[in-house]
Amino acid sequence: MVRMEFKRMLYPDKFRKRSKQLELWKAITLASYYEKFMNSTRLHCVRQAVIYMKELDAAANRIDSTIKTVISL
Repeated sequence: MVRMEFKRMLYPDKFRKRSKQLELWKAITLASYYEKFMNSTRLHCVRQAVIYMKELDAAANRIDSTIKTVISL
């Protein structure tokens, strides 16, 4: 654990990039599941789709704020 924290301090850009890649992968996976659940009429699937929709909205807001930050630089 200590070694990982030390490497994170040495290479902050590398870990930040990996973190962003994981966030993107999660958003793509959520979108895929959301699409599958929206095609279903089962109550459980609809509930799960709503949960995924909220998470996708949050991810979209984070992406929008990141883009605005980059543009303003």
